[in-house]
Amino acid sequence: MIGNVPLTEACSGEAGACLFGTATSIGFSSSPALTVNLYRVFPSGSVGLVQQQLVASQVVALDGTWAFSGEEAWGHYYIQLVATVQPNASAAPKQASTVVGPLAVPAAQAQALQVGPLFGVVLQSNGGGGAQEVNEVSVQVYDSVTGDVVSDAAVSLTVGDASLPLGWDPGADIPSYHATFEAGLPAQPGYTVWSSSWDGAAQLVAPEPSPVGAITSPSAGAVVVDDGGTFGIDWAPEPSADFEVVELFTESDGGYTPVYVSPTAIPPDVDNTGPLSSAGVELDAGAYVANVAYVRANCAATGGGCVQTGSIATENFTVAP
Repeated sequence: MIGNVPLTEACSGEAGACLFGTATSIGFSSSPALTVNLYRVFPSGSVGLVQQQLVASQVVALDGTWAFSGEEAWGHYYIQLVATVQPNASAAPKQASTVVGPLAVPAAQAQALQVGPLFGVVLQSNGGGGAQEVNEVSVQVYDSVTGDVVSDAAVSLTVGDASLPLGWDPGADIPSYHATFEAGLPAQPGYTVWSSSWDGAAQLVAPEPSPVGAITSPSAGAVVVDDGGTFGIDWAPEPSADFEVVELFTESDGGYTPVYVSPTAIPPDVDNTGPLSSAGVELDAGAYVANVAYVRANCAATGGGCVQTGSIATENFTVAP
């Protein structure tokens, strides 16, 4: 141990109940200090909610190893790899991060993780009920020397033969280079994210879509009463998904207004929202549409980012006065 950094990390305790491997940084001018954070479900939502999802955290050892021992058998773990960049002793430390997964316990082999100055996320779904289409992309870029967030680079996403420029969006939940796409942009097996501030590029690989599940309550066309705020949404579990996301819309004048979205990723072994009143949602009388997205999220070990594929189950129902 030197300071608070161990010389090496290795599995201990029950054989197989461990995630382990190495971690390195690429593309930075210095050698950032590295930390690994373990999550049982894809980390999403506000900073506070992500912190609540944290299973374990540790500093990467001086020899680049890490190991989480004593973990439950599970096929949907994700690791956040954080690089703390500090070019000199007087500079304020800055953090760049990536997410890698899904990872399974028992683990058959070591996982070699990387973090670099670029992290992209591509969201795609079969929202129209057919083939997967690209819905949204966001990219975070970090200065390779200081670790500062870069907001003035030229950033693009390669989709098939097309290169699509991404504009800086300071108003996003996490400021990033961002674009949304109208229906009709076909999803691809992989994507490349480029930034003028870095010589490298991020290669992202899309997972196979999860099977489309089914909403089991309310049933199609049902008329329900939100008696005492007990109303919730139930769905059939799909173990092959990495997580679910629930959305609820009210319908009026031919349009749809968002009412509720699950605040964080829902583990695939959970099959209901619980009472929506616990999330501060009260349903007025009227027509509603519920969506449950069964999502697979492939986040490359090379650290470039994630592709999320959503297979969406939809149901219409009415809330009675």
